[in-house]
Amino acid sequence: MAPAQSLRPSDKVKNEEDDQDLAALGFLFDAAAAKAWIKHAFPTSPPSSHQSNYRPALKSIEVEVQVIDDEDGPGALQTGQRTWPAAPFMADYLVRHWKRIAGRDGPIHVLELGAGCGLLGLALAQLPPVEHVIMTDHDPGTMVLIREGIARNHARIREGTRCEAALVEWGGEMDACLLPKPGHGKEGGKDKTPVLLIVGSDLIYSVDVVASLFETVSRVLRKRREGFEATVTATATAIVAATGSDKFLLCGSFVLGAVIDRKVEEVVNRLKLQQEIVSLDDEMGNKEMWMHVYTLPPPPPSPSSREQGQTKSLLNQNFANW
Repeated sequence: MAPAQSLRPSDKVKNEEDDQDLAALGFLFDAAAAKAWIKHAFPTSPPSSHQSNYRPALKSIEVEVQVIDDEDGPGALQTGQRTWPAAPFMADYLVRHWKRIAGRDGPIHVLELGAGCGLLGLALAQLPPVEHVIMTDHDPGTMVLIREGIARNHARIREGTRCEAALVEWGGEMDACLLPKPGHGKEGGKDKTPVLLIVGSDLIYSVDVVASLFETVSRVLRKRREGFEATVTATATAIVAATGSDKFLLCGSFVLGAVIDRKVEEVVNRLKLQQEIVSLDDEMGNKEMWMHVYTLPPPPPSPSSREQGQTKSLLNQNFANW
């Protein structure tokens, strides 16, 4: 057997160009395909007494999304313009457990990666105290579906909540306008810094996307923290209080396999992200679903032992919600 040869730089560039050409061709086919509106309904849970802002008016959250009409047809497994299994599962999980997951009265901003038709983001846009939802994807065709979905679900979206679509390529610089700024909650003042919830469903389909996905997540979380550090007296306790609840919640509907699992572990460790596994025992009876939470480690504590204890307490409280 001949020894394996590494690709020359020119070969790698050629392969990347070929991949881009294939993606562009796929986008053209998706754009020409017939579309259909599909309605999803997710049951809500009653509010707990300590969450004054959580007042769902409906017994369920309803979302209509536009997808390729023949979701089982040729090419259906290569498109973002369909409803992948993890999206409705994750929406159902978050809606039913929202009062525990939100865990606060202050504003929440949602950034969805690989949003596709926008099902997950449009569901979260109906829940308090979500104020801003940005649904992103790298497919220009999905931008059309998301914007039409926002218009279609306008009457369902919580009053005052802003929804938008943004074209984002993983691994690249993310526009600063996509990041919530410290102290920009509607009510302003202390403890009203928006919490950032990054969400994604069925995003990992190849080992090649792992690094760019988590690099994007890490960059967003770190820019959020850096922005906060630049605007306040940045003690460790203050930083954790403002950004310690920021997280990336990733859900999948199929086993990734050993190669991808090793790559995820390698990249997460390199980027110094913390990972927690969400227990999904008997959730909707689907044993193949999985959900992980990724966060930044706490900043280095100040010399004060009292502040170290406060920082640890805040982090433990944030993780307890999961």
